[in-house]
Amino acid sequence: MSPLRRSLATLTIASFTALAPLTSQAGIPKGGLAAITVSHDGKTIYAAGDNRVMYVINAEDMSIKQRVWIELNPYELILSKDGQTLVLHDSSGLLTYLDANTFEKKKTIKDADTISIAHDAGMIVAAGKTKGRNEKAVTSYAVYDIATGNQVRAGKVASSIGAIGTLPDASKVFVMSNSIKSDTEKKEKPPKELKGNERDTFQQKHDEKISHFITLDAEGNEIDRKTTWAISGSYAAMNATDSGLKVVNSSNKNLAVSADSKEVNLFKTEAFGHYGYTFSKDGSILVSGGLRKGAITNFEKDTSTKFELKRIGGWPEYFEGFAIGPKGNIYGGTSAYRLLKLSPKGETLAEIPVY
Repeated sequence: MSPLRRSLATLTIASFTALAPLTSQAGIPKGGLAAITVSHDGKTIYAAGDNRVMYVINAEDMSIKQRVWIELNPYELILSKDGQTLVLHDSSGLLTYLDANTFEKKKTIKDADTISIAHDAGMIVAAGKTKGRNEKAVTSYAVYDIATGNQVRAGKVASSIGAIGTLPDASKVFVMSNSIKSDTEKKEKPPKELKGNERDTFQQKHDEKISHFITLDAEGNEIDRKTTWAISGSYAAMNATDSGLKVVNSSNKNLAVSADSKEVNLFKTEAFGHYGYTFSKDGSILVSGGLRKGAITNFEKDTSTKFELKRIGGWPEYFEGFAIGPKGNIYGGTSAYRLLKLSPKGETLAEIPVY
């Protein structure tokens, strides 16, 4: 292959990789080891990838205890509070409930295209496909118990969904719509002197696109709707706390949203991009990564600490998923089926192949 053709092929495939989903949104499957969670005692790692295999790993010495054929292509794994149920969210928009000890299927729930987890309440908010477009869009959603799969409530939101989040106690659900064409914004190019977040902010304020932030109460009633110049971005994920929302996307043009006014400020992490990420249960820490590089972003300390994979030969390697253990250790899965173990400070403790 000529150098030119090789360069074009690399660009084409790399562009497709950058568009691969990095959150629990059903559709294009993620490649590699994408779905990871850790037992509540911190002793066991559960990891699954697009080879449809669940790996059960000793978190102390990183030895692989089991390989289990699960038949599903996962985005995310969720462990119930009692440690007895694993919920797998996969690329076909299903929630599959597995016995955490035998891995037998207990229940399957459809129409879970996009999900958010209320950790304290032990519930999953799952939204289906949107019907209609722009201001006429309507999306159905339901809330399920993580341990049993029982439906707690169901409803509809008058919006498409660019990102969805829930408070840890499930008392509120937040939706950011997909972008909507604006009649008020004027298309303008950013001044050359603007860089970084200032440049990105100007672009979004002058791209002829708006979005809605919608708040639902515990009964599913819409209690607030605000219009914003900001857009969620590609394959966005939202984390919600009482202090506000964080919306993370593949382009690293992330949003910090105030709790009441829904004022938006853009921020970046030290990661190359966001092909995989996770938030801590209290929302104070974001772990994210892309091409070999990742970052631990602490919102309370306003710091972002870089980490990096040891380079290996062959096609470039990407982070695809992360989990944070109860003692703060971080586990990252890659497109090459490596599992990285980090200390809370970002120090590499182990790297193992699991395929």
